[in-house]
Amino acid sequence: MPADAGRPPCLVSVAFGPARLHSALGHTLRMSRNLLLWKWSEDFDSPAKRKKAKLKFGDVTAAFALSGHHPAIGDIDISGFRAALEAVFGTDELTRPFVLELHPNCAVVNYAESVRFELVPRVAGIGRQFGLNAAEF
Repeated sequence: MPADAGRPPCLVSVAFGPARLHSALGHTLRMSRNLLLWKWSEDFDSPAKRKKAKLKFGDVTAAFALSGHHPAIGDIDISGFRAALEAVFGTDELTRPFVLELHPNCAVVNYAESVRFELVPRVAGIGRQFGLNAAEF
């Protein structure tokens, strides 16, 4: 009898957000992650305003994952950020270690778990050059 007899196979579920692998033991393993890059809107552009509203990065990313927007995401031309990413990582989408999804006022970078600790600081650093926040979801 095979060692895995009687165990359900692993299941993959994909929703808006990272793909996850659910093991037979009920553990969730992330296969990919997303990094949201955005600039604060005028209503939330200072720590005092965010504290008063009790706003956290997780609130912004959760709302974005559900609806594609949050009032804290301000107006910005994201094309400069894209150009800077391409200067570092190239323009060939098949050879880069991420997928870039541009939105009118923000960007989402999707990447494999295996490159997370190397990639996120580099991408977030490029974003900071353009005044962008970065938060995973």
